[in-house]
Amino acid sequence: MYFNNKNKFLHGVMFHHFHDKNNFIKTQGSINSDQLVKIIKYIGRENIINANEFINNILNKKKVEKKVCLTFDDALKCQENIALPILEDFKIKAFFFIYTDIFKYNPHNIEIVRHFRHAFYKNINEFYKDFISIVKSKLGRKEISNFFIFNKEKILKFRKKFPIYTKYDVEFRFIRDHLLNNFEYNNIISELYLSKNFKPKKYHKHLLMNKESLQKLNKLNHEIGLHSHSHPTKIINFNYQKQHKEYLTNFKLLKKIIKTKYGIRSMSHPCGSYDNNTLKVLKKMNILLGFKESMLIDNNMKKINNSKFEIARVDHSSIIKSMN
Repeated sequence: MYFNNKNKFLHGVMFHHFHDKNNFIKTQGSINSDQLVKIIKYIGRENIINANEFINNILNKKKVEKKVCLTFDDALKCQENIALPILEDFKIKAFFFIYTDIFKYNPHNIEIVRHFRHAFYKNINEFYKDFISIVKSKLGRKEISNFFIFNKEKILKFRKKFPIYTKYDVEFRFIRDHLLNNFEYNNIISELYLSKNFKPKKYHKHLLMNKESLQKLNKLNHEIGLHSHSHPTKIINFNYQKQHKEYLTNFKLLKKIIKTKYGIRSMSHPCGSYDNNTLKVLKKMNILLGFKESMLIDNNMKKINNSKFEIARVDHSSIIKSMN
């Protein structure tokens, strides 16, 4: 049984990557179509409500228990090709959260880097080994060691909040998000690309949705929402003006691509990162609903669904773990 005393409130189920036998490789945390079907059946189709109904329940502050919605982040082509047909079979209308710099070529796009580290390495730890080796050569072993000592408590807190990540996942994320600036990080990734003769431009069309994908989702009455423009991993490092630009650009570009009955009214926080500035931006833009990335009471919250911009989500991997 899926529901218990810790999760019987309204919340979202979060999905990202899918794999199959022919087109999309198996990567860390990805699932196949059979696993998605099993998750839906485990939760119970009757307990999964459509995006529009979920929004109305939150806005009307209805005390609804044992109901969830399905959410898909990052505009991945595998979601369209593998997950969407299953959603249609089950007549489920889900949330799809889109970041919009996918519509321009960016060699350091978060999904391109992800594909690289899975497709061009024997295993992901080999990638982390090469990445950290270059970081140490540029910054020095002592600085890296001191960085981890200084951030020990933050790392422990992060691992508790996101138990799906391994020790090496967390180390990579902390170096990327807290130690290196964008220029330094991109240079290191480019160096790794070169070492493997990897051509990032080749993979954009294969990995990421296009405008026609969004129009298709919209026509099928799925809810398309914001996920920032450039998908910063730590948007809290941006001031109010820069955050506003991220979401306003995201909003305007999506609005040009799709025309919906209700407009763009929902969002999810990229990498779960947000602060009071983010909440002010979303309120100013008249966004109705926002999802975080955990089922915990954190960020000085008073309750689990602390505000309409802090709705809880459980990662699909946690559900699979409870099923086994």
